Amino acid sequence: MYNKQLKKIALLLIIGSFAVTSSAQEGLVTLLKIGENPYTINDKAALEVESTTKGFLLPRMTKQQRDAIATTPPVGLQVWCLDCDGTTVPASGQLCVYMGTYWAPIKLVVPSCSLTTGNISSASNSPAPVRVSATSATISGKLEEVSSNLPTETGIVWKEIIGTDFASLPFLDALGAATVPVYKTQGSTVTTVATVFSVNIPTLTSTTSNKSPYYFRTYAKTAAGIEYGNPIVFSCDAYPVMSDPVVTRGTTANPTFAGTLTVNAGTPQSSITEYGYYSGGTSSPITNKVVLGFGTSFAALNADAFTANPKLNIAVNNYVNSGGGTVFFRFYAVVSGTPVYSSTVSIALEANAICDGTASTFFLPVTSPTTAKIWMDRNLGASRVATAINDNYAYGCLYQWGRGNDGHASIAWTSSTAGTASATTTTVATTDTPGNASFILSSDDWVSPLNNNLWQGISGVNNPCPSEYRIPTSAEFTAETAITNSTTAYSSVFKLPAPGGRMSSSGSLYNTSSNGIYRTSTSTASTSGGGITAYFLNIASGSAVLQANGGRAYGFSVRCIKN
Repeated sequence: MYNKQLKKIALLLIIGSFAVTSSAQEGLVTLLKIGENPYTINDKAALEVESTTKGFLLPRMTKQQRDAIATTPPVGLQVWCLDCDGTTVPASGQLCVYMGTYWAPIKLVVPSCSLTTGNISSASNSPAPVRVSATSATISGKLEEVSSNLPTETGIVWKEIIGTDFASLPFLDALGAATVPVYKTQGSTVTTVATVFSVNIPTLTSTTSNKSPYYFRTYAKTAAGIEYGNPIVFSCDAYPVMSDPVVTRGTTANPTFAGTLTVNAGTPQSSITEYGYYSGGTSSPITNKVVLGFGTSFAALNADAFTANPKLNIAVNNYVNSGGGTVFFRFYAVVSGTPVYSSTVSIALEANAICDGTASTFFLPVTSPTTAKIWMDRNLGASRVATAINDNYAYGCLYQWGRGNDGHASIAWTSSTAGTASATTTTVATTDTPGNASFILSSDDWVSPLNNNLWQGISGVNNPCPSEYRIPTSAEFTAETAITNSTTAYSSVFKLPAPGGRMSSSGSLYNTSSNGIYRTSTSTASTSGGGITAYFLNIASGSAVLQANGGRAYGFSVRCIKN
């Protein structure tokens, strides 16, 4: 007994030798430090333990030993409970702190429950949220883990998301009460792992007439406090908004319309059943309906956690105005069984044939029943497929042989017999690319020296046709035996109109609405003013003849063929 007392006194003396006493107005304060570097001490700590090679070891005991410490342990007392995590000694255990009326386990994984993403194929998920009405929903959760502190209450805590406030999650206070704008709905108390519970929320309180989405979270209240599951965003009322169509190609031929469908974050995919557009030649009613997609196109619109209102961008590229004149257009979507519309816009289809490289000609391929060759369904530069022999919307551009899309062939057709063509010049080009948009006046060729290799094949110099297409040869045109005159040319699958031509000497238009004169890539030994000419197909009311009696500086139509 005497030796034990000496050791105890010695230990106190050693500790005391590392004590630092500081004076203050309140009196003397003793600061104690144990461990390495005893001559420096943090003056904010009553006791400091310092080591870079050792740790601080709490008393270690079983749950039974912990509970036997005293009938009323002091609040804040800490021990390491060896079997408080439900395992047997010598398990890893957990840290416990006495809170005044109970021991609270401190661990990384706490008793909790979570909301799901609606993916019922996953074993860790519970059923997806269910929309009951625009103001009510059934939310399900699942208790994922329990410990020595079983839940005494489980349920749903929720709040409305106003505007873009996705950062503020719903919480209860320390006693488990909800304060507006946070609400809670208590469910049946669940204490068994993997048990699913459902809570029906009959009235979702809203400041925006239920047009906003909501945050939902499960909660589990235990003696240790309140734990929460993962939040989800869910909307009972999809509140879709369709933006006004925007014409992205101005008033040129084949415009592109663009719009955006916006729905609330958390809108179920099943709420959107289809989307598309209406168009027509009159503003009311617009009768031509085109479905662009169905609900499966909205794969991202599920009950997952969003941080913004999801949007679907809708575009109608190169709209084909088969009726000509003015077209009226609006987008639509069907959401929760109710159609929602954009406003209606109108656009006048122009007969401008623009071939300057700024915009390609929209077209569809057509297959010849005679040769099985694939051709464009309209002339190069045309606004649409011809609706008549003299349809000026279908005339297109008039090309000098061998020139590219430099603007010289562009014409703003004002009627079936008239139009404003590109400017002219008498300066003959000295290269294959003149570098200007002027129609070059010449009795022979627009370039000197001439080049017979222009327009030869899909990779030919100055090929003006779209990708994979080229100027047809004379043999390919004459092989289309169904084309015998202007009537059969129009009634055929090619719908060839009669734009006429443009004079090489003056640049004026001629034979408009009576003749269709179409370029080929084939040159010939025939001369005009001393130069080599090229073949063209001249389609008139009583014939369709391959000719080569004009200079290359004339302006004729082009109908491209697939290579």
